[in-house]
Amino acid sequence: MNAALESLNPYFLVISDFMNDVPVSLQSEAAIVTYAWLAMTFAIFLSLSLAIFYYRALEDFRPTDLIVTYVGPKPKKTGSIEKRIKDMRDKAAVQKRKLGYRSAYLLIAALLVPGGCLAIMILFETLLLNGQSVLMVGTVATTADQLAPMQIILFIGDQAMRGALNDFIEVFEISITEVSHNSSNWIFSSFILLYRMLTGVAMVALVVATIKTVLGQIILGKAIKKLDLDRSHGAATT
Repeated sequence: MNAALESLNPYFLVISDFMNDVPVSLQSEAAIVTYAWLAMTFAIFLSLSLAIFYYRALEDFRPTDLIVTYVGPKPKKTGSIEKRIKDMRDKAAVQKRKLGYRSAYLLIAALLVPGGCLAIMILFETLLLNGQSVLMVGTVATTADQLAPMQIILFIGDQAMRGALNDFIEVFEISITEVSHNSSNWIFSSFILLYRMLTGVAMVALVVATIKTVLGQIILGKAIKKLDLDRSHGAATT
């Protein structure tokens, strides 16, 4: 093990020399801020692209996708009918699992990744936003170090809820935290707007997909019930 590590020493020295030769400007605070914004912009762009992809995947889902179309005559023997019913249920379960995965990926892309970016902006507002306040408690500007971690989590959750249940929240004036965003900070407010839009679109897609799944399950149940009747009729005539 030691011999293996010693054999890597020349490479470590090359890396160390390279880091020492990197211009100071590339290691400055301004450069670090630039890297952070580029990383967050890439993360937002990637999450937006993935959210659109999985939104369309859920949109393309049809209730009849849970029903398998079979070529050839219907099974008549009891064993064949039971096998057909099991096959239909198994294939429907596969489709529902696929739908569940896509829904989970949509939530990650639309809620977790952008929510993480908001958290980073809140925690590092001094570095990323030149000290401009992003949060308020009532009418008083506040910073992340003045809040408990749970308060920040609740704030981000509150923004997600407002995006997902916009009209409901506004009409009944529901809030889960006293912390709000500073609307005068247009950069942070723009991210809040984007986050709410993403959560709203994700909620619509998930609700519609759930309704389609319920309808598909009803259609599947009717098809299986018909096969059950055929099986009962076949058993009665034998």
